[in-house]
Amino acid sequence: MRGFWLILVIGLLLIVGCNRGDSATGKAVQQIEEVKQPEPVPVVEEQKVEEVKPKEVIKPKPVEKKLEVHFIDVGYGDAILFKYDKDIILVDCGRTDEAIYDYLSKIKVSDIDLLITTVPLKEHIGGCDRVLRNLSVHKVVDNGRSPSDEDFENYLKYRGGTAYSVIDKGDELSVGDIKISVLGANNRLEDTKSNSVVMKVSYGDIDFLLASDCNDECESKLLLGKIMQSEIFKVASHGSMLSNSYEFIFKINPEVSIITSSNDNRYKNLQQTVLDRLSASDVYRTDLHGTIIITTNGKTYNVKTEK
Repeated sequence: MRGFWLILVIGLLLIVGCNRGDSATGKAVQQIEEVKQPEPVPVVEEQKVEEVKPKEVIKPKPVEKKLEVHFIDVGYGDAILFKYDKDIILVDCGRTDEAIYDYLSKIKVSDIDLLITTVPLKEHIGGCDRVLRNLSVHKVVDNGRSPSDEDFENYLKYRGGTAYSVIDKGDELSVGDIKISVLGANNRLEDTKSNSVVMKVSYGDIDFLLASDCNDECESKLLLGKIMQSEIFKVASHGSMLSNSYEFIFKINPEVSIITSSNDNRYKNLQQTVLDRLSASDVYRTDLHGTIIITTNGKTYNVKTEK
């Protein structure tokens, strides 16, 4: 009997020991599994980096250069100044020294790149001797005619101190961006006015037709055709009926016509018939409006008058 209880006690002890071992083993396995589990990696939100745009560099607009054309009130005569920045062209000088010299002094012109005399008559060269004497004139051109009179002798005396050349029909000249096409010059005709220098002065798309004293005989010798069309027309011979035929004006088809004249001229110019022929254009007159200035950027233009 004692043996039976001993065996029973030993069996119970074995059972209890086995249970404890399983528990310890389970805990150990659990701990190993916990160690094997990787720790969660924290999620870092991606930060958006704003693109830094370079600052826009605003370039200053280039200064628009403009051509000024002064139809100077010198009484009964022609004096036309083209002024483009520092480039200066003077076409004719009027009748007297004072009128042209005083005007050039007023607008501070002392240096002339090119002087063009269109016809050797007092109304065009009378003031040139003082211009040549007192200002810096780099070059003079004319039609090569040499009448024997006092006005031409005075002009010739001072012209000799500058570079000089004769221009002829078909010649092309330029000063800076100003282009000059000679449409007529010395036609080897007897009448002085028949040999007038007629030219087209262009800046961009804007053209100036300067007719000097071109009479009907001169008109017939011009390079006609499409080349004649011009926005601005300096009317020939101060509005004389012996010039400015209907056909001539029609070929030019001007938007603006400018007449250089005075009320007290002995030739009784200008004539109403000529004004009628010019009626399709805006007519400006130095005897009524004083000096007339046209400013252009090469595409458009505007007209300003002294009076």
